[in-house]
Amino acid sequence: MKEKKHCFLKHPILAAFLLPLVGLFGSGIIGQIIVLSLNGFDTQAAQNTLLSNDLPEIFLALLVILMMKRSYDNRFKFGFWKKNLKLSMVLASWGLLILLLNIIPNLFLGIPLESSRGLLLAVTGGIAPGLYEEVACRGVILSNMMYQWRNTKNPILMSLLASSIAFGLIHLVNLFSTVGPTLIQVGYATGLGIFFGAVYLRTRNLWGPVVLHSLIDISGKLFVTEDPVTGLASLAVPLEQLLAGAAIFIVFTAIGLYLVRPAKHDEIKALWREEPWHREVAPEPEAL
Repeated sequence: MKEKKHCFLKHPILAAFLLPLVGLFGSGIIGQIIVLSLNGFDTQAAQNTLLSNDLPEIFLALLVILMMKRSYDNRFKFGFWKKNLKLSMVLASWGLLILLLNIIPNLFLGIPLESSRGLLLAVTGGIAPGLYEEVACRGVILSNMMYQWRNTKNPILMSLLASSIAFGLIHLVNLFSTVGPTLIQVGYATGLGIFFGAVYLRTRNLWGPVVLHSLIDISGKLFVTEDPVTGLASLAVPLEQLLAGAAIFIVFTAIGLYLVRPAKHDEIKALWREEPWHREVAPEPEAL
């Protein structure tokens, strides 16, 4: 590793908050510049659309990948490879439970799908955070914690919990719009962070978390509703929304902790023995 590059990575907790915030505010700033540069474009209607949010966030995700690769002579390992791809997808498929939670109640209640334009925005609005948050929070932050804390007593659990709690707390920025739903979001985002982080630790393959994270976000935007998990309006905190958030936190925290249970620690340590920018490829891990 080049010691003068990315000094903030030497402070894992700082990086855990800084990098996601760069994506959040950076994509917003880039989006507004794009919107304001287009003559005759309705800036008020442009909020939360393809140009003002989604494409800038995808661009920043690709920029983070490029910067980390170039900084470490194309040796930084995010996990976008074939190795352990099947296992990554299989373990991450538990996320389909939330996808069903997003879709089935809306179908049962007869809530209409978004328009064709809305469906397009649902797809881009799911891919953008799914890609950036996994690249930043798992690909960079969790990898960095595993390296920086490799000599601590329990680097696996310490890295997983710290990166996931930071991932959940980042969602507090939504307090500017709503309070109750945001606090629920912080809880279930932490649980999902533990789950996706555990999948990444077990496989060192980022495809599973990226694909399932994106599908979850897409499914939460397909219907004419506001809340991305329960399908309920976000102006209040009904009991159903609270229970759904609590269930997601409990279930996916339990799954994540099971995936990195002590019996799997030697396997995980072997997979992560070398730093994220090392060329050596570790042996295939065992199945669940």
